[in-house]
Amino acid sequence: MEPTVLSQLLPAAVLAAILVWILFSQRTPDSRFRQLERELRTQLRHLGHELHTRLPVFSAETLRGKEAEFIRERLPHKAPRLLLIMLGAFVVTVAIAWWLTR
Repeated sequence: MEPTVLSQLLPAAVLAAILVWILFSQRTPDSRFRQLERELRTQLRHLGHELHTRLPVFSAETLRGKEAEFIRERLPHKAPRLLLIMLGAFVVTVAIAWWLTR
């Protein structure tokens, strides 16, 4: 038996009708959801206030100079070049020793 156009469109039409019914039959949220939304908004406002007071924003200039100098003082210091050169030489020496002994 060959499928007809109606039998092919029927599942799509039923699905479309269900989606339309779901979209247009939504009720307004009840009081529990409204109360939850109010509490959530209050908590978010409180969080924003706490972040603003605990994480100050620095301006372009500080009391002791420009912001770049202010930030540079707080960055970790670079590793000494001599230490990096010694570490590199050690790795190269170990690699050469491994290559010669295999």
